[in-house]
Amino acid sequence: MKITILTKDDDSQSRETLDLGKQLSFEGYMVLELDLESEDGQSLAGLYDIYNSPAVLVTTDSGGYIELWQGQVPSLGDVRYRVQNV
Repeated sequence: MKITILTKDDDSQSRETLDLGKQLSFEGYMVLELDLESEDGQSLAGLYDIYNSPAVLVTTDSGGYIELWQGQVPSLGDVRYRVQNV
């Protein structure tokens, strides 16, 4: 499983989402952080219809869609649950 964190601004929600990613990474999950305005961020956003920031995307290692939260910060428990119960 891969967890991708996409942020655009340096606001409180983006910082909270990045903190969530750091916690998940610390727990051993594969986490990638992308700026939504970067080339890679825009490509991923187009592929998964991501329109709001911050966003947390959970995919299989091969890119298969599992879950997406956008415009909000999901709880640590919600993300863990989706990653562990695929």
